[in-house]
Amino acid sequence: MSSPKATRRSLEADTDRDHLPNWAFTLLLVFVTLVWLTLCALPEPTGSQARMEGDPEVAAGKADLISLGRNSFGYEELRNQVDGSILIRIPAGPFAMGSEEEEAFPNETPLRQVYLEEFLIGKTPITNEQFNRFCQATRSMPSGKSQDWATRSGPRAPVVHLTWHEAHAYCRWAGLRLPTEPEWEKSARGPQGRRYPWGDTLIPDRAWHEGNSQGRPREVGLLDQGASPFGCLDMAGNVWEWCLGWEERAADESVEEGPASRPRRMARGGSWKNEPWSLRTSLRLPVEPELSHPSLGFRVALTPPAAGLR
Repeated sequence: MSSPKATRRSLEADTDRDHLPNWAFTLLLVFVTLVWLTLCALPEPTGSQARMEGDPEVAAGKADLISLGRNSFGYEELRNQVDGSILIRIPAGPFAMGSEEEEAFPNETPLRQVYLEEFLIGKTPITNEQFNRFCQATRSMPSGKSQDWATRSGPRAPVVHLTWHEAHAYCRWAGLRLPTEPEWEKSARGPQGRRYPWGDTLIPDRAWHEGNSQGRPREVGLLDQGASPFGCLDMAGNVWEWCLGWEERAADESVEEGPASRPRRMARGGSWKNEPWSLRTSLRLPVEPELSHPSLGFRVALTPPAAGLR
């Protein structure tokens, strides 16, 4: 069984540096530096040609929430009119976080009780269609994407190839934020601390993984049998999801960001590219925030008092 470290290395293996000897990388670095110095003298790109890399100039928006009533699990769903996200209201209360199972990796332990105040979390990961709306509104282009990214994998497929900073910029524009790790984990496993969103037994057909995904991210929301106790979908498999916190911060993590000295953010959930063992709700994957990958996406969250409700 692969470890989170091995999984992280497989994500990093797509970068140029991992495929080049040291001398070649040095030459490439010199070349890139010269190109960069040349480009500095050119006008700023505009429109769809602009690059967006967590630009701090993205204006902070305000969520505009409309209640949709309760879902089949009994929890309120709300739509953010800014980006079309559907969010589920997760009630305040304790839940079991972490793991004491034999297969758990050190960063999953210990199993402990964590109390969270009420919050909202996206029902599904953010899609290509939603992210394209953000790009049009901000006249920006994510750094790791080709010109046809919004249509090539389908509008309802989860948006991928985003750095943490780019996911954060989307959230800022939509008046939302990324979920903390405790919020993500509670939403995935419920108060009782399920091993998987649907229960304690691995049922591979209830999530997208390397055995059934046909080598690509799949449209969000298709596997409703894999729903969490609150009705959240795709929390096991399909795409890894960026979280707000830094490595080695989980149970005591607040919404505020961690110290700049922390080099890696956390991703959760497993993906279409990984084996079924990665579907555990307690599994944590540390990832450099500048990394983008075809198996890495995100969903949104919100602290309720931060937005109006209609």
